[in-house]
Amino acid sequence: MSKINNPHDKFIHSYLQYGNSAREFFEYNLPVDIRDMLDLSTLKSENTSYVDETLKQTFQDFVYSCKAQNHDTKLVLLIEHQ
Repeated sequence: MSKINNPHDKFIHSYLQYGNSAREFFEYNLPVDIRDMLDLSTLKSENTSYVDETLKQTFQDFVYSCKAQNHDTKLVLLIEHQ
């Protein structure tokens, strides 16, 4: 099966790979009570993925780490591209 050539996927990937863009995304989209527990100034992209190879044709995940109330936490953003 060939890889889907999706320009929207490329745009999202380019946008979210940079820390400031990802931080802004989480600041505007997370519920306030969750956002307030996170130190988004410590947000960094992780070089890992949880999406199975068979699902990568339609899904992409972005994994980040940051501090949350004195401990490390992971944020996983799963995007379905169509």
